[in-house]
Amino acid sequence: MASCDPLGPPNDLPATRSDPGPPSAAPALPCRISPGGRRELGWFGWMFCRFAARVWGVPQIHLFTVLAQHRRLFWTWGPFAGVLLRRGRLPEADTELAILRVGHLRGCEYELQQHRRIALTRGLDADAQADIFGWPNDGGLSRRQQVLLACVDELVTRRALSDVSWQRLCGFLDRRQLIEFVTLVGQYDALAMTLTTLGVPMDYPDQVIALSVGSTEPAASGGRPDPRSPKVSDARTREAARESGAAMGEAISLFMLHPETFAGSIAAGYQNPLAGYVAGRGGVLGEATGTTVASVFAIFEPNFVAAMWDEGVAVRGALGAAAVYWEQVGEFGRKYLAGAQGLDRLAELGEKVIAAAPTGGVPMFAGWRNMPLADDPAARALQVMFVLREMRGDVHFNALVNSGISPVEAHMLHGGVEYTRMFGWPEPFADGADKKQRYGEVEEATNHRMAEILGSALTAEEAAELARLTTAALETLKANLPA
Repeated sequence: MASCDPLGPPNDLPATRSDPGPPSAAPALPCRISPGGRRELGWFGWMFCRFAARVWGVPQIHLFTVLAQHRRLFWTWGPFAGVLLRRGRLPEADTELAILRVGHLRGCEYELQQHRRIALTRGLDADAQADIFGWPNDGGLSRRQQVLLACVDELVTRRALSDVSWQRLCGFLDRRQLIEFVTLVGQYDALAMTLTTLGVPMDYPDQVIALSVGSTEPAASGGRPDPRSPKVSDARTREAARESGAAMGEAISLFMLHPETFAGSIAAGYQNPLAGYVAGRGGVLGEATGTTVASVFAIFEPNFVAAMWDEGVAVRGALGAAAVYWEQVGEFGRKYLAGAQGLDRLAELGEKVIAAAPTGGVPMFAGWRNMPLADDPAARALQVMFVLREMRGDVHFNALVNSGISPVEAHMLHGGVEYTRMFGWPEPFADGADKKQRYGEVEEATNHRMAEILGSALTAEEAAELARLTTAALETLKANLPA
């Protein structure tokens, strides 16, 4: 059993790493084992390598055509490496973070050339990769990522982890993930040595992978599909993002629009419950102006939002309103989520996503993620769903604004006339019929980005589990609510 600090990782991390010095490219060695053909690889090995190269979009995967000349070794190593890369317990973004850092420290251009492309499909964009290469001098990384990087550095340079580093790692990984993480770092460290020593040729010889922080984009590849285009590698995560988003959206809408919630706002001193709603939900933005808040509540009529904000913050201030609304969320969960199965697990998975998600350009999520969560499972689960719903709302608003679809057009396409009136917009309403396809693209972009965020913190199985649990919580909520 792993010996882990139950209180989680300490708050301090070393300001600098103790490695032999700044990474540099490994010495360029000649190709000592030439890539094999049908004769060296055997018919099956040759066909496998050709098929793999076609999937990857390269003439050859030289790692395979070199190693597969030792057939017993290759067919034993391949499944092991495949489990670590594709079917492990670590989130995909954590796996790629570790591989990129190892390749960077070892100056292994082959590893970097392959995995900078793979990482882009697993939640690590060019900026995140630059932060990984530049750490600890560059910011922008989460606490979890910094702990993982510090442990990679220590494993690569010292071949072991100190007790302090182990305790930090235990704060983020479970027992199986701990085993996998150490094995992953060792595997790619050994692979870097093998690639360099054997002189395995680059798969993209016309592209240079810079090891410095300042260059994060490979040179353009003429005639090949751009491997940097964003995509979500696992369809299950994409479907889980859609399902969990719909379930959480409906659950929190039930809370927001329920007569008990409006009554609670009136009891808290808000004569107009809509003022309590705007001030409560937007209170995490701080003592902002009504105009500023209206720009964040992007789908509401701005003058309506500004008026409700000014009226609402006059009662308890912005943060006071947020505290009242937050307690209402928790109380609603206590009352109507009682009896739901798996609430502790729902909160655990949701909190992993919240902790890993970036906060740039998502102001409501950035504010609500810092609110203290309730201790009891039902209240905590609904509060976690609330925060995740705000994240998806921010992502959706960004996609909508960038699409050129007006809020009124979006409402009409989504819910019709009565739905549009609910957001304070005056008639007549543009129906947006000519933008129906574009609106579908906004929904797809939202689900795509949410899948990337889920995939940065959860495995595909965990994302699917979160979708099941949020859907079950919604059903319990609806069953417990009065008709």
